[in-house]
Amino acid sequence: EDDNPEGQKISALRFRGNRKAEAEAIQLNLSLLKGEAYSPTKLRDDIRAVWKMGYFDDVKVELETGDDGLTLTYVLREKPTIRKIYVSGNSELGLDKINEVLDLKKDTIHDPAKVKRNAEKIHDLYVEKGYYLADVRSEVKTFSPTQVDVYFIVDERAKVEVRQVRFLGAKIATQDELKAAIQTQEGGWLSFLTSSGTYKEDSFDRDLLLLTAFYYDRGYVNVKIGKPQIELSPDKHYLYITIPIEEGEVFTIGKLDFKGELLDTREAMLARLTVKPGENFNRTKLGADIIKVTDQYKDRGWAYVNVNPLTAVNMESRTVDLTLDIQTGKKVFFERINVRGNSKTRDKVIR
Repeated sequence: EDDNPEGQKISALRFRGNRKAEAEAIQLNLSLLKGEAYSPTKLRDDIRAVWKMGYFDDVKVELETGDDGLTLTYVLREKPTIRKIYVSGNSELGLDKINEVLDLKKDTIHDPAKVKRNAEKIHDLYVEKGYYLADVRSEVKTFSPTQVDVYFIVDERAKVEVRQVRFLGAKIATQDELKAAIQTQEGGWLSFLTSSGTYKEDSFDRDLLLLTAFYYDRGYVNVKIGKPQIELSPDKHYLYITIPIEEGEVFTIGKLDFKGELLDTREAMLARLTVKPGENFNRTKLGADIIKVTDQYKDRGWAYVNVNPLTAVNMESRTVDLTLDIQTGKKVFFERINVRGNSKTRDKVIR
């Protein structure tokens, strides 16, 4: 090595120890290429960039001075590749289902973070299927200096049955009415055959939206559904779910109005709505009215009409003013009508 190689022109770049990572791919990350002036600062940045590729356990650089300039040799210790992937302990979920969520492939560089992510993916799949207590861990075993085997070990445990659902703070609705509004149900004696009552995290998120809709349809537009409190029985077979609810006050409909391009007089359009001032706010009823207004515009040629409900909530009077904002776009006309497949009947007869 030259005592002071800084500023010397680089005459050659070499790579040693890379098997899967091609030299061309590594060079794309480098700033010190053939013909460039050598700089220790740039070399440090280049070593860091090669390291960040995620393919190597060790990155070193050897400098050699020749008559025509400096030779940089990257001495690399590549991470081992994955030889085989094993899954064990999965008696309830087939390997085909597990393979659908795995993005780990054989003959690719072993990335510990990716192995961990894939173990989490298998765990999430089990939770989705109702195995709330399932545990998935990963092990990596060395097969040879250049190859490893990845093992995913599953402990399924039993499905967890929802034993009880309670609603804390509910006053205007009974426990049974709220239970009927959601998808998660308390498991009966047939739950092990029908899978009713099995806890599913994603469907429970939908339940919180269904509860919100339940209250919105009764005028409680400020309702707050809290985070469910979940308790597990000592034998870890049953779940007890408590959902806190702050109902708030009931709101009625205040003023009703339209804006945008109106088909008829404002009075005529208001008369067609089923929602009326003074009655409790009802989101489902309002949604049906919006569809009805949209269809009226479409029947008159506005194929791309958009009816947007603008709400103004008055906390003092506990009213919701509604303005249906109508954006019509351009009218759409039929240009041609083509008839196909009619070998025996003429077009004009069908028209």
